[in-house]
Amino acid sequence: MQSTPVLPLTSRHAPAGPLSGREGTRSARVWIAAAALLAGVFAGAEWADRPPSPAPADAPAPEFSEARARPVLQHLAGEIGRRVMGTPARDSAAAYLVATLRAIPGVEVQVQDWAGAEASPWRPGTVELYHARNVLARIPGDSASAVLVSAHYDSPPESSGAGDNAVGVAAAVEIARALAAGPRSRHTVIFNFNDGEEQGLLGSDAFLNHPWARDVRAFVNLESAGPRGKAILFQAGPGNDWLTEEYARSAPRPYGTVLGQDIFQSGVIPSDTDFRVYRDQGRLRGLDVALYQDGYAYHTALDRVERVQPGSLQHLGENTLALVRELADGPLPGDVGGAPSVYYDLLGRTMFAYSAGTAALLTVVALLLAVGALVLALRRTPLTVKHAAAGLGITVLAALVGLLVPVAAAFLLGMVLGRPHGWFASPGLAWAAFGALALAGFLFVHGVWERRNEDDAAGEGTALATLAGSTLFWALLLVLFTAAGIGSAYIPLWWTIAGAAGLLAWTFLPRGKGVALAVAWLPPAILTAQVQLVLLKLFAPVAGRFPAAISFDPVIALLVALPAVWLAAAGVAVLHRAGRLRLAAGVLGGIGVVGLVALASSSPYSAARPKRLAVQHAVSDTASIVTVTGEDWISPVSALAEVEGPRFRPRGGALARPADRPALPAPAMSVDTLGSTAEGRTVRVRVGPGSYRTLSLRVPADRLAGWSLGDELPRLPAGERTYTARIHPPASGAGWEVILRLRGADPVEVNAVEVFAPARTPAIDQVVRGLPEWVTVATAVNRRTPMAL
Repeated sequence: MQSTPVLPLTSRHAPAGPLSGREGTRSARVWIAAAALLAGVFAGAEWADRPPSPAPADAPAPEFSEARARPVLQHLAGEIGRRVMGTPARDSAAAYLVATLRAIPGVEVQVQDWAGAEASPWRPGTVELYHARNVLARIPGDSASAVLVSAHYDSPPESSGAGDNAVGVAAAVEIARALAAGPRSRHTVIFNFNDGEEQGLLGSDAFLNHPWARDVRAFVNLESAGPRGKAILFQAGPGNDWLTEEYARSAPRPYGTVLGQDIFQSGVIPSDTDFRVYRDQGRLRGLDVALYQDGYAYHTALDRVERVQPGSLQHLGENTLALVRELADGPLPGDVGGAPSVYYDLLGRTMFAYSAGTAALLTVVALLLAVGALVLALRRTPLTVKHAAAGLGITVLAALVGLLVPVAAAFLLGMVLGRPHGWFASPGLAWAAFGALALAGFLFVHGVWERRNEDDAAGEGTALATLAGSTLFWALLLVLFTAAGIGSAYIPLWWTIAGAAGLLAWTFLPRGKGVALAVAWLPPAILTAQVQLVLLKLFAPVAGRFPAAISFDPVIALLVALPAVWLAAAGVAVLHRAGRLRLAAGVLGGIGVVGLVALASSSPYSAARPKRLAVQHAVSDTASIVTVTGEDWISPVSALAEVEGPRFRPRGGALARPADRPALPAPAMSVDTLGSTAEGRTVRVRVGPGSYRTLSLRVPADRLAGWSLGDELPRLPAGERTYTARIHPPASGAGWEVILRLRGADPVEVNAVEVFAPARTPAIDQVVRGLPEWVTVATAVNRRTPMAL
């Protein structure tokens, strides 16, 4: 068997003449085919990302029907509206759920009213006092061991919460109806329609104190960070390989990636879910499933029923129903321990799910396959170790350039030219600009290398060295990802296998290697395209509520460039056979520059994808000011251009101006001294019902000896000098009582800080009236009342 010889990769020769007509035609065909294949991969991934069609109301009773579930969504978000813990709207929502669930034959319903005092895991030195009203439902099985389905029915103060989380509640109600209409299951199914998630995951904490919680062996938490798209499996705790495997086996339209878990559990997403409480405090095993697309509406007035995409509720519900049925009739091993699992879908048609041990075994197999393919190529082709090492070096260099060029351009765009976030309202422009620049940078490096090997007229030797180098590149990444315990190691795993398959095709299929390379490239390319779609659809809206120190442009550029470089690293071997890489780099660079101009010319915001502002009226005994804070990096100055009244001036991280003191209700507090000694005093603070959202008592740490909120005071981080009792509105007619044991005989300065939200004052109204349509607003009134105890 003969192969094209590999030329020395460091040789220099005079520039070659233009390609012959036949060679030029072949080159054009390869480039056109490569572009069509790349476009087809992304088009296929985008097509597969669509939710299914909603099932009609007359669908069979044991099946999930969006048409039957949608009235629950409409009633909660469209008719009741904001359902904030401690408000009459919350009570109405709870009563509606109780009546709806009790109308389903075979479903037991209980209302759990729970008053709790819990140390906050997110606010050091703070104890949360709350009253949660959970609506619980149970469908008995042959065994008391239970599967829990959880969905919070409260909403954030800024929103009617159609996506977050009336969609999840509607899905859970329809799941309960479908299960009750089917045969009795082996295990019990419990539903927790919980309260207070938006105020600190409080309803799930309350549920752990209910007797039914002791029977739970697995849970599924239904959530939303946006009202559109498919419901993604984005979190699974440690030891959950059996759960992810059940999901992969049962879900009719599986959708998810462990990459979401890697990102979410890193803390870079400014959100959390009840999953954390069930996992960390309840020590339960479960899955977190959520809608995530169109995060522009998340926690804003835009999160309305009409924004919920048809089919999104269907996808969430039918997948969850199938999973719960599978779990309810399975072994339910419960807490089995172990490491996190690996899971990812392929075009929403199938899902791969396996344990960390299997992932390690697959890593070993892939590495052995890559080494074996490389050894065979070294023995049966002119490839040498030196050439393979050169290919690895060029791949690494090209990858770095391919990442640095778009990131540098993004930094220039946002931080130097002052035209940031043009992609926020038009995410497609990020692909046109940063994706094209990433490919241009990558191909330019390979084009320079191609020129240094011009005697390799057909590009065969350079292509083979590139293929060997890129396979080594992916194998090294696979080792690093696996050693770090990153579940997303499945991406370099697939590319390593594809590279090894390509080397074997090159060695044994000299006439069909082009087709073989394309076939080997396709599966990991589809997975990579899916990753890029998820990243951009998730992070572009998140940028609107991410208080970064610099513009978010470099982050978006990196998220677009990384998958683009991955795709190029594995496919560039074929392109070397076509030649003209520098020309392609120039064309792509031109497209990228045009994309940058479009980004610079685009408004970052629109009415559908608005800028988020927090407008707060802060009142104390000495001041009354209105502050405006932008939730993203861009200053809110331009948004305030048409606002009448005094000029706003910088104040900390916000803009502020003085305002007339508003009329507010009297503080819902009273203070009694219960006793005093030479060492100190005991004081009782009573807090009653009121219109506040939270009331925080802030006590100097050096004067607080103890309180009635726990046997021990919570641990304070270094530099923190205040303990806080953060009080949420109590049940109607009830109140809170906090006993403070204070050191010393001197008066202690305690601050009571009330937050009223959503709330409006004349000063807030004046600001809101002058804002443009591309702004969405969260309003609040903050009152600080000092007290000497």
